[in-house]
Amino acid sequence: MQFRALLAAFIVGSLAATLLNGAIPGITGSAFDEVLDGTGDRQAALLRISLILLAIVMVRGAFDVVARYSIEVMAKRLERDSRLELFTSLLGKSQTFHNRQQVGDLMARSTNDVRQLGFMLSPGLDLIIDSMLALAVPFIFIALIDVRLLLVPAIFAAGFFITLRLYMKQLAPVSDQLRNQFGVMNGGLNEAVRGVEVIKATGQEEQERSKFNRTARLYRDFQVLQGLVQARYLPTLLLPIAIATAILHGVYLVQQGDISIGQLIAYVGLLQQLGFPTFISTISFSMVQMGLASARRILDLMQAETELDQNAGGHVAPIKGDIVFENV
Repeated sequence: MQFRALLAAFIVGSLAATLLNGAIPGITGSAFDEVLDGTGDRQAALLRISLILLAIVMVRGAFDVVARYSIEVMAKRLERDSRLELFTSLLGKSQTFHNRQQVGDLMARSTNDVRQLGFMLSPGLDLIIDSMLALAVPFIFIALIDVRLLLVPAIFAAGFFITLRLYMKQLAPVSDQLRNQFGVMNGGLNEAVRGVEVIKATGQEEQERSKFNRTARLYRDFQVLQGLVQARYLPTLLLPIAIATAILHGVYLVQQGDISIGQLIAYVGLLQQLGFPTFISTISFSMVQMGLASARRILDLMQAETELDQNAGGHVAPIKGDIVFENV
């Protein structure tokens, strides 16, 4: 119930903040129309528009605070509950199971991987929902200006989702490999630190150093590979092309007398809002993929066989026996 209330507060706050943010370019464009119109009291009109913008910004800030607070609390509770669930599961495992595990890998899963679950929600999922809303809301306000202006943004949106899907398919396996290699590196380092006396006594320093360097290089290589995948994120290339084409379309409609200068300025402002979901997605989706990879590692550990002796059928019988006190 608490999570439902927090989720509702987050969605309502994010949606309200995004809608108010989408209204700002339209109001700004109306200010230009008031000045260019040349009739009426310009100063009074600009003062009224300025006060409206100030009120919108303040209310938007309040909704944004509610949304950010809600998602942050959910992230911390998810992290807390996941850690509790994992520790409870580990306490139920057999000693044989624990003897076969690397202590460093267990620590990596119970600390770093659990922390990644919190990052998956905040800021990962938080930014994804905000970016998707920021991508959808401008379409509503653009349609209110002129439906024909939706042509270029709609083409950009289609290309954005196609390239984003390709990006996610490339990023998912790299994220899994990166988290697994982190566990291997952490486990090997922990074993070396715990057994440093044996290593020194047997003269194995160089071998352990080479072993750690090898695992560290693999971890570095996966980091580099993740960076290469992120570098091939195509929506950042599509956005400036789409904005330039859309502005040309808007200028053409102004020349035809179909929209005003103020509406063109509002249109450009709404196009600029498409930049947030485009640029932030390369970070937010990476965080979500890392969180999903960590969640799979945690579940693999919790679902591993415990090798405990079990008697599923059980045995039911009354307790029989005598208690004898001798020389008491």
